[in-house]
Amino acid sequence: MDAVLLILFFILAFLLFFGVPFGLAYFTYRFIKKKDFDKRFRLIALFPILFIGFILYRSFYPGESFFRDDFKEVTSFEFPDNGKFLFKTATFPDHFGDYTSTAITSVDEDFYRELPQKLLVLGFKDTTNSINPNEFHKFLSHVQSKQIDQMYTYEEPGKYFVVCFLSDKKSLLIQRVSW
Repeated sequence: MDAVLLILFFILAFLLFFGVPFGLAYFTYRFIKKKDFDKRFRLIALFPILFIGFILYRSFYPGESFFRDDFKEVTSFEFPDNGKFLFKTATFPDHFGDYTSTAITSVDEDFYRELPQKLLVLGFKDTTNSINPNEFHKFLSHVQSKQIDQMYTYEEPGKYFVVCFLSDKKSLLIQRVSW
């Protein structure tokens, strides 16, 4: 019985998420066509479909503000104004809202130098000695000739944070994992 209800729920959610915008687009198009408005006004009917497309795109490819928020959640500090993202990726959230995000950032040398002590005060553990070189290889392959010098980790219920300091003395690898 529970499986049937779950399937019905997913069908209803699918119909609401896609059916309403497509239905709205169809009836808008029909209305504009029936009233003999200029044919260019028919493009208005595309807006609901384009809006859903934009929402889906942002779900799979989040913007920089998403990674700035993750940076703040992981480190408890605002992303520096002069910092920039060199690489960023995130998984699509599952039905519980859990996801993994990874970003490689470039920050100024002062921020880079001060952050390890601040992370230790926040409860992060220095796990540099237990670095698995293959763990972050696929992310580091996107930035030339950088290795992990230091790694700090922090775990709280349902979340795991990693901050890696890279060998160029100005880049950080930030990872947030939730389950």
